Amino acid sequence: MSRIVLRSLKRVAGGPALARLSTAAVAAGARVVPYLSLSSRITVFSAVARPFHSAAPLQSKAPGLGSTVEATDADFNDILLSSGNVPVLVDFYATWCGPCKLLAPVLQKAVRENDKAILVKIDVDKNEEVTAKYEIVSLPTVIAFRNGKVVDQFTGLRNEQEVKQFLDSVTAP
Repeated sequence: MSRIVLRSLKRVAGGPALARLSTAAVAAGARVVPYLSLSSRITVFSAVARPFHSAAPLQSKAPGLGSTVEATDADFNDILLSSGNVPVLVDFYATWCGPCKLLAPVLQKAVRENDKAILVKIDVDKNEEVTAKYEIVSLPTVIAFRNGKVVDQFTGLRNEQEVKQFLDSVTAP
């Protein structure tokens, strides 16, 4: 997770400087977290960028090919059904999972380059219904769907070549 640390703001509780900082950081997709300062005159804020597994917010029920979306229990089935014959790779991850952090950019790059599938991210800690339905017990787990049905899956960390081979196998006509 990348952090942008902003220093040298005079401590103004609820003041306009903090309001402008918070508004700009949140608009850029960051969370603003105040940190305890060693000096009473300087407050250190950290604008935490979107995490490694960040995905664009879901704009419609049918994401485009090569895209990555974050899904929830509420919209997961709609995404699968609206994708039709387009392969959907579902990455079940957790924010605390080290291998998940390593696999995420590899999956995103492979899907973007392949441009024949959609990558859906499911945070297992926030979406227990979908996690239980597909009996996810190890992380990371990637399940490929076509027409709403499971066609293939793997568990654990894979290198870029193995991910590309997996993606090619599920996107083959």
